[in-house]
Amino acid sequence: MFLLTTVNRIGVLAEDDKGLRLRKNLLVQSTIMMAIAAVFWGGIYLYYEEPWAAAIPIGYSMASIISVLLFARIRVYRIFRFSQFTFSILLPFFLMLVLGGFIPSSGVIIWSVVAPFTALLFADRRQSMAWMVGLVCLLILAAFLESQGVVGTSNLPPDIIRVFFALNIMGLGSVSFVLMYYFVGQKDAAMELVAEERQKSDMVLANILPDSIARRLKSNDRPIADGLDDVTIMFADIVGFTEFANRRSPEKVVSLLDEVFSALDDLTGRHGVEKIKTVGDAYMAAAGMPTADPDHASRMADFSLDLMVYLAKLRRENIHDVSMRIGIHSGPVVAGVIGKRKYSYDVWGDTVNVAAKLEQCGRAGHILITEQTRAHLGPEYDCRPHDPVEISGHGPMTVFELIGRK
Repeated sequence: MFLLTTVNRIGVLAEDDKGLRLRKNLLVQSTIMMAIAAVFWGGIYLYYEEPWAAAIPIGYSMASIISVLLFARIRVYRIFRFSQFTFSILLPFFLMLVLGGFIPSSGVIIWSVVAPFTALLFADRRQSMAWMVGLVCLLILAAFLESQGVVGTSNLPPDIIRVFFALNIMGLGSVSFVLMYYFVGQKDAAMELVAEERQKSDMVLANILPDSIARRLKSNDRPIADGLDDVTIMFADIVGFTEFANRRSPEKVVSLLDEVFSALDDLTGRHGVEKIKTVGDAYMAAAGMPTADPDHASRMADFSLDLMVYLAKLRRENIHDVSMRIGIHSGPVVAGVIGKRKYSYDVWGDTVNVAAKLEQCGRAGHILITEQTRAHLGPEYDCRPHDPVEISGHGPMTVFELIGRK
């Protein structure tokens, strides 16, 4: 365990990300294992009186260990990686020439395939393509040299040549399988991470945009702009909030807003109302959008009445002494998504302006609605006539106070 921990520290820098650290660890581990295997391979050649053939894997083993030690000292991953790719592609080539060609060497040159495979894993696709081209050129050169007789001779018995053929194929197949197994594992992990990040982004979009708008945005339906003929807009703000904020700590101020507005968010889901935004201590919501709904006014009325019930409960239980005033108006609006990095689903039009100004004219604990909204509600709601309210651009408007359901 201690040895593995020590090996995994070789060449690692503090600023390395998780992926780079893993690639360094794997390359160092595979280099050490191949260096050990090369010593045994060279020993077999020595046993069968092939000193030149034995010198190549043993020399490779020594060069690899030296490169690992240098990497541990200078920590330049690019140099270490290049040296290992070079060793893995040239060692089989020279071994094939010494042993007399493709057949007498048991096809040992197929081990050169490891170079482009490992480049694909430990570098990138562009570099792996360069090493693949190098491998093809090396195979052509090997075939040419063998045809010209520029190769050595082998003293290996035919049975040993056949055994080496099996070992070479088995060894290369095992290495290729391990590399591909790792690659597929990394790909699956990356896909899972992408899926998780996509789920998170979908959740973020779902929290800031209506579901139908989020789906249109993800399908690149831009720009998103809709004209809606009849919706109900509500504005509500906390009465006396400025004085409250001046007397309380920032933590208490934010805590109050979070608790109240979170409760309003829950109520929007319960009544089918769409939260549009919050501005300071003001809360804006809409009903009948983004999908048309004939019951938009009653949905907003029920939402507002439940909001007043919730605030009364806070006061009754001495949790917060909070009062809100509410203004509601129904009519046509334009709605759409604005922004590039921080999306915002917003609503514009005279209906929005009237609802906002009506809320400003109200009193704590009162829900003011316009004549247009009252006409949508029907007789099942108890509405009390209110003094006309002066709205700029409209003059005196007929206004009602929403009391509750009959």
